[in-house]
Amino acid sequence: TFLEQEFEKSIERKYTPDCRNQSCQKCGLCDFKTVRPRVNSRDDCKIKSYQAVDELTTGKQEQPTVFSYRVNYSRLGDARFLGHLEMLQLIFRALHRAGLPLLFSQGYNPSPRVSFSPALPVGVESHVEYLDMDLFIPIRHAADTLADLNRQLPECITITSIVPVSRKSPVTTIISYEIKLPDTVKSDSVAGRVSEFLAAEQFVIERIRKRKKRELDLRLLVRRLEQDGHLLMLDLVHPHNRAGTNPREVLEKVLGLTKEQTLVAGIIKISSTELAANS
Repeated sequence: TFLEQEFEKSIERKYTPDCRNQSCQKCGLCDFKTVRPRVNSRDDCKIKSYQAVDELTTGKQEQPTVFSYRVNYSRLGDARFLGHLEMLQLIFRALHRAGLPLLFSQGYNPSPRVSFSPALPVGVESHVEYLDMDLFIPIRHAADTLADLNRQLPECITITSIVPVSRKSPVTTIISYEIKLPDTVKSDSVAGRVSEFLAAEQFVIERIRKRKKRELDLRLLVRRLEQDGHLLMLDLVHPHNRAGTNPREVLEKVLGLTKEQTLVAGIIKISSTELAANS
């Protein structure tokens, strides 16, 4: 067969001519009626290329009207195993398959004008993730668009709402987490550590970043820490442009869990609230 011949030629390092410019290699794919080799005109390609470069360098492109929307979604179940870059590619493909009129960045490597909420650590679930996207045509029926997007996504990722959004500067937020402690953790010992932490005026830990030691007061970043058996409710302040913390660091440094225990703890991000500028 053709593939067997190609395999043998590859071992002997023999070249197979391109059938678009040379004779037919008898691969069996073409019937020369509906399927046949096709070569685009070089002149047409040059004209299109020159036009694109001319528009780019002269800056004469017509600037479209921008319609910005916030897409709120949840990531539950198996979605917790997806890394941030994997989520980006998954969302980009879903937006493309749903036929949304996305705007793209300028330059030689354009990408969709979509920005995401802060990266979620692997293993953490969330009810309150979001992305902001720029379109060149407004959404007429948000419910239909929401349904179209959900059809393109796995069941563990669900679009909950699509609303217009205006760009604004990042602000400090309070994020609430629900944490299910592993069975290997003794709830009594956790209760004592929670009481001690809440009674303290400060709880300073040391971090090493770029070979430099830095101190961070976790007490200032924990707004709420409540325990009910193996269930914890945790509210963390995520300051803009300043060092923050995360649930796993609190579990390890404050409650004394091992790294292995923090990784198997069930963590769900349940709400996010923006703080006023003077808070």
